[in-house]
Amino acid sequence: MPSELSDVADLLRVGYSELNIAYCLGEESAYERARAIFAEAETACQDRPALLWWLARLYADLGFFADSAAALSALLTARPGNA
Repeated sequence: MPSELSDVADLLRVGYSELNIAYCLGEESAYERARAIFAEAETACQDRPALLWWLARLYADLGFFADSAAALSALLTARPGNA
C-alpha cells in the first residue's frame, strides 16, 4: 500500500478483501460491498489521483477491466484542485 494512501489504508484493505472474495467466489454482493468501500475511501482520501491509480491496478490485477478503465478515466480527468 503506498504511503500516500495511509489515511484510507484500513478501508482499502477491507475493500480489497471483499473484491478478492468477488473474484475468487463470484459473489456479486462482495463486489457491491467492495465498490461501496472504495467509494467511501475516495471521499475520505487526501490524494485522490494516487487512490485512482491504486484502484485501477487492483481492478486490472483481478480481471475487473471495466472498473479499471473507469478508474483510469477518472484519473485522467482528476485535477490537483479537484482532488
